[in-house]
Amino acid sequence: MLGMRKRIMKARVYYVRICSIIISHSAFDTISIFVIVANTLTLAMEDPLAEAPNPALAKLDVVFQILYTIEMVLKISGLGFIMNQGSYLRDSWNLLDFVIVNSGFLEYLNMGGADLSALRSFRVLRPLRTISGIEGLRIIVSALMSSIPLLRDAILILCFFFIIFAIAGVQLFSGILKKRCINVETG
Repeated sequence: MLGMRKRIMKARVYYVRICSIIISHSAFDTISIFVIVANTLTLAMEDPLAEAPNPALAKLDVVFQILYTIEMVLKISGLGFIMNQGSYLRDSWNLLDFVIVNSGFLEYLNMGGADLSALRSFRVLRPLRTISGIEGLRIIVSALMSSIPLLRDAILILCFFFIIFAIAGVQLFSGILKKRCINVETG
C-alpha cells in the first residue's frame, strides 16, 4: 500500500514537471496565439443572422473549446490552481481566460430546457486572450487601465457634452428621419 502511494506521488511530480516544462516553452505561447487568431477568424466568418449555424464552424468551435481547455488544464497543472504563490488564478489574465473557457462549457449544458444560446456571446471574448499571451499588449492594456482614474474628470465632461448634444439632436430632428419613400403596393 505504501509503495503504491509513493509511485502515485512520483507520477504526480513528473506530471507537474512535464506540464511546467510545456507551459514555459516558447512554442507553447506561439501555438496559443495561433489558435486564438484562427478562432478569431472563424468567429468573423460566422453569420449571426443565419437560421441554422454552419456545421463546419460549429465543429471548429468545439475543437477550439477543447484546445482552450487543454491549455487551461496544462497551466493549472503546471502552476497550481489557487493556493500557492504564482498559481493560475492569482494572475488576473488567467482569471479572464478561466471565465471565458468555462463560459464556453455552459453553452453545451442543458439545464431543464433553458435556452443558453445567449452564452454564445461570451465567445466574442476569446480574442481578448491574446492580451494575456503577448507581453507588450499586456503592458499597454495595463497602462491604459491605470490611466483611467487620472482621466476621470475629462471623461465625465465628455459624457456630459455627449448627453447634451444627444438631447438637442432628438429635439431638433424629432422623428423627421423616419419619413421614408415607400411604394405602397410593394411595401
